[in-house]
Amino acid sequence: MLAAYDRGEADRCITFFTRDFGRVDAVAKGLRVISSKLRGHLTLFSRVRLLLTPGKEYWRILDAETKDGGLPPEAPVQDFVNFLLALTVSGVPDSRIWEVIISMRGAKSREDFFMNKIYVLETLGILPAQEKLKYFFSPRACAYIVGMSRDKFLENEEEVLLIALGIKKILSANHMV
Repeated sequence: MLAAYDRGEADRCITFFTRDFGRVDAVAKGLRVISSKLRGHLTLFSRVRLLLTPGKEYWRILDAETKDGGLPPEAPVQDFVNFLLALTVSGVPDSRIWEVIISMRGAKSREDFFMNKIYVLETLGILPAQEKLKYFFSPRACAYIVGMSRDKFLENEEEVLLIALGIKKILSANHMV
């Protein structure tokens, strides 16, 4: 489960990513009611087994069962999820993006999340060729991206901001922002 927002008095819209259908936006009717059977099963960044039915605008969630608990909603996790949501659309399956989401559960450092973003850009065909990376990233970041450096990376906030700016430049160059 990647994102959720309240809708109406008791409903919640939920965005999740599946191996077979890609990104799916669904409504959990009455989820915020205390007696809801879905209430404890739909937590952010958790793996969930769902039973869905088509609705007029969105899929409807009929049943949910938590497969494993969610990730802590830390800044790198939320930033990565927002990045994915900006790049994916409903109903387009992509097993490589699914694998990135699954591997995100083992991500522990900023470098892990950064490299997952780079892999997503590469998977979607957005990452520039190696010789053009220098227009978006510092020489140190370029060396890290292409695997020529395994030094400690993203040690200070300045490097983090420069990487984020480089990724935004790539998205802007591809009219994705």
